Amino acid sequence: MGLQENIIKILKEDLNKKVEKMTKIVGLFINELYPNFNENDVKIDVFDDDVNYIETYYDPVTQFFFARYDDRLRELILNTEILETLEGYFGGDMEYVIDWFNNEFGTNVEYISS
Repeated sequence: MGLQENIIKILKEDLNKKVEKMTKIVGLFINELYPNFNENDVKIDVFDDDVNYIETYYDPVTQFFFARYDDRLRELILNTEILETLEGYFGGDMEYVIDWFNNEFGTNVEYISS
């Protein structure tokens, strides 16, 4: 069964199970396409002053920009390529991407942009 078939099946399940499974699928999907975009492998640069706390996530090998997290705004700014790819697979269900990111990196994201 392919990824899209799994997504369709999960959409029909109970909401709590759906959130848990979809969050896991997002993680598997990201791991497949961007294997260093995870808590253990990513390079994180931190900017912290009296007003802002911003984390920037990069591939440690290629320096590919994955995302930026603005704690004050609770916003995840994803690389445009990553955002468009995720929207292509998950459509309007980006809350699962938020759940994955918050679980993976211990953040409090509420919004996604690029």
